[in-house]
Amino acid sequence: MKRSVDRFGAQGQGKLPVGGLVRIRLDSGDPGPTVVVVSGVHGDELTGMAAIHGLDPWLTTHLKIGQVVLMPCVNPDGIVQLTRHVPDDQRDLNRCFPGDPRGTAGQQLAAAIFQAIQSEKPNLVLDLHSDSGYAIPYAILDRPVALKGRKRIET
Repeated sequence: MKRSVDRFGAQGQGKLPVGGLVRIRLDSGDPGPTVVVVSGVHGDELTGMAAIHGLDPWLTTHLKIGQVVLMPCVNPDGIVQLTRHVPDDQRDLNRCFPGDPRGTAGQQLAAAIFQAIQSEKPNLVLDLHSDSGYAIPYAILDRPVALKGRKRIET
């Protein structure tokens, strides 16, 4: 297992956080899928960050194949202010993707995140959300709308 931490989205990218955004990469050393897990898109949704920080040490002993990339806090200014939006322009970061490197603060942030996710060539991206910083953890599992010849698996 190899674990590395780096930052992305720094150096001359306009209104992004000076130090960049944190990325934790866990690589099993064996080929397999790549999963990216993102949280903190909305600064008032803290549960996802806690989930990622709990997942990080668990994966260091349980990841058997492939790699997992964790991005625990992609709207740090929003988190500091506990606000849903990007504070510099009051935009909902979730509505700014794929972003614009020369746009507003929210668009620049979205562009950096989108590019970082794309660079991983993920098989799956999980974007963690919650109701607010005071919400209990939950998940919404939607029913399949169209099965297209596949059998439904009863749960």
